Amino acid sequence: MRKFAKVSLAGALALGMVASPSASLASTYEGPSTTDYSAVETGHEEFNEDFNIFLALTNGDVILRQGDQRSDYVSEVQWLLDNSGFSTNVDGIFGPNTADSVRSYQDTFGLAVDGVVGPNTYQSLSDPESYPNELFSYGDRGDYVTQIQRTLTVDRGMEMAVDGIFGIETERNIRAYQEYSGLQVDGVVGPETWDSIFQR
Repeated sequence: MRKFAKVSLAGALALGMVASPSASLASTYEGPSTTDYSAVETGHEEFNEDFNIFLALTNGDVILRQGDQRSDYVSEVQWLLDNSGFSTNVDGIFGPNTADSVRSYQDTFGLAVDGVVGPNTYQSLSDPESYPNELFSYGDRGDYVTQIQRTLTVDRGMEMAVDGIFGIETERNIRAYQEYSGLQVDGVVGPETWDSIFQR
């Protein structure tokens, strides 16, 4: 599925195009989309289809769970998961692999772990993680360290344990990544290294 420069979530909220996370639907919602997004004008025909998918998933008109085969919607979520470092086959079918990736993502980012892609999960996926305003270095632990490790191993082909512990191995890989990317080589993940790793 082709990707595009998404309208930011904040911008869409300001325009009233999407509901706030607090207004999300229950994950048990089973019905099909009832909102017609075909009239949304973006100025680019090739953009409209993907933008309509973005709106439907963000507003909760489309809820995805295991067994779903609405390929355009599922592929969008699979691509976002895989691009976020959660290895996922992009095949348009919401199978066990996708469900496991969704649960892993939800657990990592403090969302309800139900394997269902509702508005909260999709909004989190589609609005890339910004730099959390803290330095990550040797001795640190937690979800952000896990995310750094996972992205470096899955997307950058580096070898290290994905365990949420910023140990010697992780520091060595960060230094190697920084040197390769032309960044300051200090073994610390600050804003420049973070943005480079996550391609912001």
